Amino acid sequence: MRFAVLHHSLPESNIRPSHWDLLLQFSNYQFVEERCLDCFELNLPPDQWSSLAVTRLPSHRALYLNYSGPISGNRGSVELVLTGEMKWHVREEHNFEFELIADPSSHPNQWNVSGQRFQLSRQGEDHWFLKLQPFRTKNIEMQ
Repeated sequence: MRFAVLHHSLPESNIRPSHWDLLLQFSNYQFVEERCLDCFELNLPPDQWSSLAVTRLPSHRALYLNYSGPISGNRGSVELVLTGEMKWHVREEHNFEFELIADPSSHPNQWNVSGQRFQLSRQGEDHWFLKLQPFRTKNIEMQ
């Protein structure tokens, strides 16, 4: 499975601020139009993802794993800032645990999330909490 981080710049007229979208692939796809990406909106860049509240957005299409450019409907534009492989450890209705393995050519050195394990826990309807997990020496098999 793959992941991507997009920096989503919104027009000044939008009431929502610009943010980062974390996209996590949850199923294989045949066409880039298929919705196979969990999406979470974060107000901080990847190097500050130790513990923060996030918002879950509707599933996104696979094309966003490799996309930079304008978004239709005057919703601004996105820039692909980080991409790579991911491993699911837990994917339940209210709890996700996953490890990110960033492609070294896709991200600046200050955003070193490669090999880090995160937990997302549901706090409310679309409100989740992202937490960086402590380093574990024993490797757990992907489910």
